[in-house]
Amino acid sequence: MRRLTKSQLWIGLVLLTALLPSCSFAPSTATITGKVTIDGEAPNLEEFYVSFYGSDGKTAMGLVHADGSYTVKGVALGEARVCLAYYKADPTSEQEEAKRRTAPPPEESQAEPKTPEEAKALGEKLRRELLERDKQQFRDAQIKLPFAQRYADPQTSELAVTINQTRGQVFDINVTRE
Repeated sequence: MRRLTKSQLWIGLVLLTALLPSCSFAPSTATITGKVTIDGEAPNLEEFYVSFYGSDGKTAMGLVHADGSYTVKGVALGEARVCLAYYKADPTSEQEEAKRRTAPPPEESQAEPKTPEEAKALGEKLRRELLERDKQQFRDAQIKLPFAQRYADPQTSELAVTINQTRGQVFDINVTRE
């Protein structure tokens, strides 16, 4: 068994002392709990999420339950922007989508094109009309959030919180429909 010399022990101690401050034993993230309400009421929604955009540039997300309660783990300590996300379409838009898939293309001509140029022109016209209809439905679907659109974007959401404790921090969120 080889013994360490005093100089080797001192070098080891100096290196350990130099590295120790860079090691942090305190957690740098937090678990946030709270309740989300929309106009003062529980959301009663599926596929509803709350996101925290932390000061470290990372995002932590958690499911919002039907009663509005949520838990989000891994939120960086410090300032965080908060936004909401809802991914499930409402039943009316699902019904509209089913109709769109089974409906004939808009303004479909009953007459067969007589030349390849007519067929190409008709195909291009139908393609443009279908594309415009799809774009409009996409725009309509984006508007049908159960809360005001500004809460869906971290740049426009006025929701923010300072996270200063690693456990037990509560952040309740009340948003409006408009």
